[in-house]
Amino acid sequence: MADGLGHGPEAALAAREALRIFCRDPFVALTSLMEQAHATLRGTRGAAVAVARLDPEGSRIRSAGAGNVIIRIVSGVTDRTVLSQNGTVGLQISRPEEVSTEWPRHAALVCHTDGVQSRWPAKALVPLLGHDPALAAALVVRDFCRGRDDATVMVVRRRQ
Repeated sequence: MADGLGHGPEAALAAREALRIFCRDPFVALTSLMEQAHATLRGTRGAAVAVARLDPEGSRIRSAGAGNVIIRIVSGVTDRTVLSQNGTVGLQISRPEEVSTEWPRHAALVCHTDGVQSRWPAKALVPLLGHDPALAAALVVRDFCRGRDDATVMVVRRRQ
């Protein structure tokens, strides 16, 4: 997920460039994706970016990111925010690091941009964990958008 800094065409260009890097080689190491995105976005206003590799049959999520794109894992028992490094891809980031996080059964991965409140209550999603993830994404947008910024929300449910 990529969220270009600011608004308008220049922000959209930065986000598109980050996504283009991912689409070019989606199976390269996550740290390499972040480094490539950082180099490519140097000519833009930059973006907050998070990449994740999900193991639908296993129990781990591997991720890397910089900026305020948030990844949370909500299971009804646990709620964990996957930390991303500070900075802006294309402007200034530390050396990218890959993080491995447990993905419990029945858990959903929720990834969103800063147009959504960062501290929304995980218990709001618990009744929807066994349903279509689009319902959980719609609930987050409806109830927790800041209202003054664009917002993107993606929810992925682990296979049982």
